[in-house]
Amino acid sequence: MWDAAAEADRWRRQADNDLAFARLALRERFYAQACFMAQQAAEKAVKSIAYGSGERAVLGHSLVMLVSRYAGRAPGLADLTEAAGILDQCCVPTRYPNGLAGGVPFTPTSRRDGAGTTAASAGARRAAGRGLVSGRPGSVSLRRVRRKRPRPASTRRTGRAAADVEPT
Repeated sequence: MWDAAAEADRWRRQADNDLAFARLALRERFYAQACFMAQQAAEKAVKSIAYGSGERAVLGHSLVMLVSRYAGRAPGLADLTEAAGILDQCCVPTRYPNGLAGGVPFTPTSRRDGAGTTAASAGARRAAGRGLVSGRPGSVSLRRVRRKRPRPASTRRTGRAAADVEPT
């Protein structure tokens, strides 16, 4: 039996994970990869709205198209049309050397690009979350389950990362 809420949750959780990786890539200066993962996170977040509404197959990768199709199902999603256009530009050119005229994808991509796309993706994720819990017609009521992340083993005893501990 099809469980729309469970399917939406799967897509939302993957969007969260992709966005976390985009932020990591940004922090570590992998700007092209941050842009691509931000696009992927936003796409999955918007698709979670569709799955939560009962759709069984959501085709397409254009965020502009997806945002326009599902804008009525999540408050604030329509406001992300411009950001969706920026994120759409990150799908192919940030991954393939032939996606740009000359050069390779990581050379023209800047921290500003990575930060902007990551922020835009976070906006799509927030809108998807509102769509899933809003109770509006066409949306599914999902309660967010917040799980506390376990602290890394290196910080459990002292509260400091292993790299922060002075050698004895």
